[in-house]
Amino acid sequence: MIGWSTGSFKILRGTTTNASGDDIDASTIVATGVLLGLRPGATRSDSNVSGTPRTVTAWRGSCKATVDLRSFDRIVNERTGATFLIEGVRELTSGVRRTGLKFEAHRVG
Repeated sequence: MIGWSTGSFKILRGTTTNASGDDIDASTIVATGVLLGLRPGATRSDSNVSGTPRTVTAWRGSCKATVDLRSFDRIVNERTGATFLIEGVRELTSGVRRTGLKFEAHRVG
């Protein structure tokens, strides 16, 4: 895969249970220093149940095929601390081998 890295990220995975018995995101580090290309994509505006308008930016990214990245992982930019939730990951292939991964995400922190 040919692409440009936009930063060094750590990958977080997993859930845990809080005192109320609810599942919450765990901060289990899967990898650090992972080079990913991440850029803003389309934005959408909507009003949630409260009627407060909000704008959500979809982010698109790419990385090497060897990176262990899955849907619902969280990636954290190691320089800025920005956190993104991975919504979908797909493999790019050349017909013979895996050449890279493309993913969609949205910022959560």
